[in-house]
Amino acid sequence: MIKNIKLKVTPEQSRKVQEICFSKGIFWGSTGNIVSYTNTPYLYITDRRNLTYGRDYHLFLTERREEMDANLFIQTNGTGIRKLLKQKVIKWLITTLK
Repeated sequence: MIKNIKLKVTPEQSRKVQEICFSKGIFWGSTGNIVSYTNTPYLYITDRRNLTYGRDYHLFLTERREEMDANLFIQTNGTGIRKLLKQKVIKWLITTLK
């Protein structure tokens, strides 16, 4: 599971990201595992495995966490790794190292 990242989200993406986080043991400090703050445009997953949110674009830009595309987060169930790409790299390594 990826941590210490920031995501720019729509309300629907926010809901999906939060549900994935809850399934991985990442919760809000204030509301636990209740989907919250879906109308805020920025979500953060801290290195302590907590969810936080933000509304300020300037703070989002200057925040030192790595930015991840919300759709990638959702499609990969929070890993950020596309399986097909990973399989291609493994196959390439096996053929190259022979």
